[in-house]
Amino acid sequence: MSSSTEIARILIEEGCGFVVKPGYTEVLVNALLRLYNNRQELELMGKNARQAIDTKYNLNKVARAYYIVTLILTIRHSREACPSRQ
Repeated sequence: MSSSTEIARILIEEGCGFVVKPGYTEVLVNALLRLYNNRQELELMGKNARQAIDTKYNLNKVARAYYIVTLILTIRHSREACPSRQ
């Protein structure tokens, strides 16, 4: 996967996985062997992933953020459409 994707950004920022470009088979094999041989790192990545999901990427937080953005945009649009209501 390209390192410029949203998923890649999350994996890197949260420390919960590796990003390997398509076709880089040897890099992927080395990453998997690294985790296979280092259970502590594997467990840490799992914990980091769980923490990220619980604190940043759970459905309730995403839905609330979406609601707030749509509310702000609705208010902004109504003010622009009816300037006399300000």
